[in-house]
Amino acid sequence: MNKIIFLIKSKSPFTIILYFLMQKISNIFSKRKIIKYKKNHQIFLKDKKITNDFFSSNTYNFYYFCSKINSNFRYLEIGSYEGNSALFIANSFKFSKIYCVDNWVGTQEYTNHNFQNIENNFDYNVKNYNNINKIKDRSDNFFFKNNFFLISFILMAIIWALKFIKTVLIPGNF
Repeated sequence: MNKIIFLIKSKSPFTIILYFLMQKISNIFSKRKIIKYKKNHQIFLKDKKITNDFFSSNTYNFYYFCSKINSNFRYLEIGSYEGNSALFIANSFKFSKIYCVDNWVGTQEYTNHNFQNIENNFDYNVKNYNNINKIKDRSDNFFFKNNFFLISFILMAIIWALKFIKTVLIPGNF
């Protein structure tokens, strides 16, 4: 209920609130799978250096959506922290190519974190994965220097938005 109140107070569009509610309802039917994926990922992380596991509860949804695209997809992650989600993608989709962009420098929301340790954890966690590429840079610099990624990112956003509109907002009208 708190999340719905937050969405309303932050003046989120009705379609976002509706999508959030639909996702929550669908999660009821997927609860066992969500728990299974979360638990399996947490077991996988046992030999990794992860200080904050913000990701494990999202593994089923990531797997569900990523499994619908070609297995050799490219995955761009902005803000990789310790690499938790990149590890999941690399482990679950062996033919994917993952690009992790982070500057590993503190920001306003992370004032009391040691980013040198966080970056060292990232390096340790991904060292055995050939399909994970570390890019130490600010995201705006990365996009400025890599127009190909910017264009690809925009195109993928458009494609996902169209799929979202087609499957969630106006089913059957396309």
